[in-house]
Amino acid sequence: MSRNQPTDDLDRRLDAALGALPRERAAADFTARVQGRLEPPSSSARRWYLAAAAAVLLLAATFGVREWQHRRQIDAAVQRLADLRAEYHLIAAELDSLRQKAERAQPVVYLGGDENVELVVDLARLARARQRHLRSAGSEEIPSYRRSPSAVPRQAVHGAERRPSGTL
Repeated sequence: MSRNQPTDDLDRRLDAALGALPRERAAADFTARVQGRLEPPSSSARRWYLAAAAAVLLLAATFGVREWQHRRQIDAAVQRLADLRAEYHLIAAELDSLRQKAERAQPVVYLGGDENVELVVDLARLARARQRHLRSAGSEEIPSYRRSPSAVPRQAVHGAERRPSGTL
């Protein structure tokens, strides 16, 4: 005895009942209607699909362009930073060179001149002469003038004389 015997019996009875029914014929346009349903969507639906695809492509292109521009800005900023660092190192080296030159150089002030004479004051020599002058006068202290240069008395500048214009 098979386990599927009731099902098999039911299948046989169902087959017999269906076989007793009159046979129906398909309509003449049945095949055309089925194939019509399988045809691609109408032109209006196709337009919606194309519009949606175009919108997706437009969004992707927009985001792609923005990302590309952002990358270019980052690359440009990195390049500018590298240029600034290089320039900083050049300026720092030049500044160090100038400091070394200033340490070796004699402190002088150019006062001007003409084709025959140039007036240059050696500030180190002037300071030593002033110290000697103050020591010989009995003062060890150099006065500090914190006022504007026009307020400094003329006798405070070593070697300066007051002469009326036009006199020798």
